[in-house]
Amino acid sequence: GVPTSHCLYVGDRIARDILGARRAGFGLTIQIQHHYDHGEDDIGAAPDAVIQHMDELLEIIQHENSHPARPVPPGPIQAILFDAGDVLYHRPQRGIQFKAFLKELGLDQYQPAVTDKQHLTDSAYQGLINQDEYREALVRLYGITLPEQIERGRQVLTVEDNDVQFFPGVAETLTTLKEMGYLLGIITDTAASVSNKLRWFEKGGFGSVWDSIISSKEIGVRK
Repeated sequence: GVPTSHCLYVGDRIARDILGARRAGFGLTIQIQHHYDHGEDDIGAAPDAVIQHMDELLEIIQHENSHPARPVPPGPIQAILFDAGDVLYHRPQRGIQFKAFLKELGLDQYQPAVTDKQHLTDSAYQGLINQDEYREALVRLYGITLPEQIERGRQVLTVEDNDVQFFPGVAETLTTLKEMGYLLGIITDTAASVSNKLRWFEKGGFGSVWDSIISSKEIGVRK
């Protein structure tokens, strides 16, 4: 029930997060920068602010909502929405075990067609295939056909996907924002179920702060 002009979006990618939030009419867009190479061109829009750590968000919101020309209780920003991966959490070991698995099979130098991998990712993120089907199909893209090797590859990918670590300050910032009365939500491109993400967030200490979670897998649309 909050107008988009009173929403703030926090994401790490310009083309997907900042540009999308701008097109949706969000009042503020904030980019949180990390050193990860996600393979996308960070062009298309300029965020209102750039931060390096989540706790920097509090000062920005407090400054925005103390603006005397915009007296909207609790302030001009009433809802804050976040991307999830590489914003709330990251996977520092992602790809390492799978690369070792491919090296063991002599396939570590082989690269499937980018379009094939992209199509597979899109299908998983839009809920057209489930996560297990995605992992098996990804293993097969490398030319692996033996059932036991496919199963091993799928298990390696599962372990990597569930190796989630939270950025410093995330739990504390989210808890503070909730206590200040803000509505909190997530808009995420993901192949994981919402229930699985909530289990991760419970372990991180912020599973109960969310008012809304919008998942590409659940609605069939990517950002």
